[in-house]
Amino acid sequence: MRVETGYAEQEARPQAERCLYCHIQTVYDPEKCVLCNRCVDVCPEYCLKLVPLEQLDLEEGEKQGLLRHYELDGEGSTPLSAMIKDEQKCIRCGLCAIRCPTDAMTMEVFFYEESEAVR
Repeated sequence: MRVETGYAEQEARPQAERCLYCHIQTVYDPEKCVLCNRCVDVCPEYCLKLVPLEQLDLEEGEKQGLLRHYELDGEGSTPLSAMIKDEQKCIRCGLCAIRCPTDAMTMEVFFYEESEAVR
């Protein structure tokens, strides 16, 4: 009979630090993206999509803010798109970052420090 038991907190912390993927995150820089779709094509979990701006459920103020930020009028011949990522499906394999020709998609390590709240 197989029985699984948990760890006490003192044992759980070192065990949790063994994870190879939990602190690696995909970082997307839209300023560098050339909409080549390579990251979408290579993703094994299909968690990335390039979506036309008009298909996004945005409030008009948000849409206008994006157009102003990128100095676009929304009426030009350039198709406007957004990168959408499903964080739940992403396995942090890094293939999107390897395939990106402009380094718009990178993999970065994040570390968290635990601290006690000051009262």
